[in-house]
Order: sequence, then structure tokens, then C-alpha cells
Amino acid sequence: MTEARIPEEAKILFGEVNVEEYCKKQKISMEAFEKLRRQVIELNKIKPKRGLELLDKLNTRQTNYLSIGCSGINDLLAGGLHLGDITEISGESTTGKTRLCYAATLSTACSNADNTVLYIDTLNSFSPELMHNLFHESDRFVDARDQGMSAENVFRRIRISKNCMDVFAVFSLVEDLRQKLQVK
Repeated sequence: MTEARIPEEAKILFGEVNVEEYCKKQKISMEAFEKLRRQVIELNKIKPKRGLELLDKLNTRQTNYLSIGCSGINDLLAGGLHLGDITEISGESTTGKTRLCYAATLSTACSNADNTVLYIDTLNSFSPELMHNLFHESDRFVDARDQGMSAENVFRRIRISKNCMDVFAVFSLVEDLRQKLQVK
């Protein structure tokens, strides 16, 4: 039997390497390291759930989602993007991932004039022109246009975050947003 590979980060976090040496090498205090370690453990804890809680959550998820704007993809996602979940869209280059994200963003912004959308741009490649063209040319947004929603009105309610180049930055942004929303 071969030993499973454990990522270096896990070895550091769980004390399988000399943490004191690591902190000196990285020029961080032991206190800062310990605080970060506790936060990582807290964020990754599996909290026990009762069966009835899970059933209630499953039942409420049936209507608690955002439409992608494409019925076929909504069906694949059991109704759309589920609120409270992080959904990663990945695939080969030029397969429509960005267009799908733009469509989901526009669908959410157009579904209610009070909606605000946060678009997390992990490649720093957001194209306002492409989104503008999609809004004006796609049949999906005819109703929004007919109801008097202008591209400018819709785009004012879309926030772009371009400082998320890795998964840790995305999680940090989501956690900051969650804390700000809990305060409101």
C-alpha cells in the first residue's frame, strides 16, 4: 500500500512540519499563524445536521434558486443556481463559459429591478461590450427590454470584482460579503 500524498499546506496547518521554522522563513508571527490555522479549521468544520433539517433544506431548495437564463442548463442544475452555493463553471477554452456567466448575471439583474449582482472575475477579463451585446441581441432579455429596462439601468446593478485570482481570494471575498450581509 502506498502512502497518500498530503499537500504541503495541510502538513503545515496540522503541525507535521516545524511550524516555528516555517513562521521564521515566511516572516510571520506564531500568533498570526495560529489565528489563521484556527480560521481555516473553523471554516472547514463539518457541522452535524439532523435529518429533518436536511429534508427542510432540500424542500426549500426547489424554489430557492437563480435562473441561468437557459432552460436546459437550469434543468441540469435542478432549477438553476442554488442560493447559498458556490458554483464553479469550468471547461475548455471557447466553450461558452463566459457567455453562460454573463447570461446568468443578466438574468438575475433583469428578473427584478431591485436585484444587485456580484460578478467575480477570476481572470480579470470582464468585457462590458460582450455583456452589452448579449443584453441587446439575446431573445432571453426581450421581456426586460420591453418592460423598459435599459442596459445602463441593468449594468448599474452589476458589481465586478477583479481581485480574485485564486480560490483563497474568492473564499475571502465571499466570507467578507457574507459578514457584511449579516450586519445588514
